[in-house]
Amino acid sequence: LFFIFHIDTTENELGILDLIQVLVETLDQVFENVCELDLIFNMDTIHFILDEYIVGGLVIETNMKDVLEALHLQKVEVLKTTSTTSIASLKSMISSTTPK
Repeated sequence: LFFIFHIDTTENELGILDLIQVLVETLDQVFENVCELDLIFNMDTIHFILDEYIVGGLVIETNMKDVLEALHLQKVEVLKTTSTTSIASLKSMISSTTPK
């Protein structure tokens, strides 16, 4: 994998190298031996991870554990929302098929 970051002359190069290292380690943790296909088919997860590290062009987080925890919480929230929606749709299907 290759990562390209466009930075200006005022940016700390070692800081960006650290960011790339932490990003790659995080992706490796999430996808277990990350490859190009993981990036292509899980773009929403990649964007979430990048948004946890970088906001408005500024690096706000460099702790991999915090980002992984936020990703886990986001997945749990999605599962809750999905299951709530599924239960509601099942109830409406049952009530529409039940004779009155």
